[in-house]
Amino acid sequence: MPKHVISGPGVAPSSLPFSPLVEANGFVFLAGQVGQAPNGAGAVGGGIEAETRQMIENVGALLRAAGLDFGDVVQSTVYLRDFTEFALMNAVYREFFPTDPPTRATVGVSGLAADYRVEIVCVAARRGGGSAGRSAVACDRHAVADVELVEGDGGTAGRAEHLDPDPVAPDPVE
Repeated sequence: MPKHVISGPGVAPSSLPFSPLVEANGFVFLAGQVGQAPNGAGAVGGGIEAETRQMIENVGALLRAAGLDFGDVVQSTVYLRDFTEFALMNAVYREFFPTDPPTRATVGVSGLAADYRVEIVCVAARRGGGSAGRSAVACDRHAVADVELVEGDGGTAGRAEHLDPDPVAPDPVE
């Protein structure tokens, strides 16, 4: 499936040079979300917990607009301005992903846009009609494997047929 920018109800168009939701090869990529109240300006009040909760609720709104939910999220990256707030952020995050959470990296940063405390980027996967078939598996560092999934008596097994260590060159930094 080629790249498709998802738009419509629940997806506010961005005035910045990025798309809020993009789907490609069964994966849905969400642009970074912050703790901004819908139709608001700036971070919600109430500290890191309120900002984290609003940030993840904003993720949920985009997921629903794409026909997905939190259980479809397979990877997230959290950017945290003050790492001493990690435990507070993590407690709220756990409320939204109580079981089988996605993979996650949490990165301490010196600043975020508009003085937000926390930002999250997520990747979700569409659930297929079954686990047998072909699937593209994307990983950090742009490695992509074409995997064939085969169902049998012992469950589902996968076999990588092709691994391209860098199929997409990173965009140059402007």
